Amino acid sequence: MTVTEDNNADQSASQDGYATVFKEATAPCLFCGSESSKALFTFKDPGGRAYRLRRCLDCQARFIDPTPTRDELARAYDAAYYGKGAGKFSGPVEAILDRFRRSRAVRLAKLLPNRARVLDVGCGNGGFLRALHALGSFELHGVELPGPAADRTSRHPFIRLKTGTLEASDFPAASLDAVTLFHVLEHLDNPRAVLDMAVHFLRPGGFLMISFPNIDSLQARLFRANWFHLDPPRHLCFLPPAAFRKQAEARGLRILGERYFSPEQNPYGFQQSVLNLFQQRRDALFEGIKGNMVYDSAWGRLGLTVQKALVVLTGPFFIAMDAIESGLKTGATVEFVAQKGGDAEGTSNAEGATDPD
Repeated sequence: MTVTEDNNADQSASQDGYATVFKEATAPCLFCGSESSKALFTFKDPGGRAYRLRRCLDCQARFIDPTPTRDELARAYDAAYYGKGAGKFSGPVEAILDRFRRSRAVRLAKLLPNRARVLDVGCGNGGFLRALHALGSFELHGVELPGPAADRTSRHPFIRLKTGTLEASDFPAASLDAVTLFHVLEHLDNPRAVLDMAVHFLRPGGFLMISFPNIDSLQARLFRANWFHLDPPRHLCFLPPAAFRKQAEARGLRILGERYFSPEQNPYGFQQSVLNLFQQRRDALFEGIKGNMVYDSAWGRLGLTVQKALVVLTGPFFIAMDAIESGLKTGATVEFVAQKGGDAEGTSNAEGATDPD
């Protein structure tokens, strides 16, 4: 086993009255299983638990160490995570997010034949599948963990929902026309296995559409421990875009397009990362937008109101920043569209994969 440290890797940190002492030996890479890694820096979750971000020296994935326990993850994914209203966020925010979901659905629908079979892994409240349903005649499948999000999806009978995790027995080989994973891969403790299953389920010529945080982005490098998209302890593993391309090609996928511009994710990610620099507990505003005050701001509810106003007022500036970052391929998130090798008969023109919003 090769474990190396740098000057930014803390061995221990005092957190809200208790100390975390990191062990000499680390967990294997969550993506490839290699035991050769390098510690990059230490960061905290909202409860003050300390983790280290490590870089795998083999596949280049970044992963958190130590891996959260089942109890820690259960607390991180409690009812508060999913929001307390009819949706994860308030009505106006959900309406904006639905526009982005429809945009993704339009891009995918252009690639699919009539009556295509589509699986959305980590389908949340079913918003993307609902948007796809409105665009054509498709057979729609979703997988979501038990909880409020799955309950919301179950209200839509045209979505064939599995409550739980994706398993190899869920679909026959080469039986799906498209598999989507929108900001799901980073949550998984078995990302490589899920990627393998997704490719296995795809028929030749089928499409994989996937998005995830860009750990090589400008935001990630600038904010490090305070980067919004670290989202500890829920985000466990991060594949850099170059590493994902390599993994995709090794599985017989041809990359049709990659997008770094995301007004849905990136401007707010920059804003929340800035706010995290000035708060004891990270992501307080994000939790407030969901209606959760468990991670209240150091300045209380008035402080959250001020932060919301600042986010709205500075929004155009950060959208412009996102456009610049995406032009340099350093946007905070990335979306890939890839096609499985083989006969693509019956699909639409794959050039639609790179159409702008």
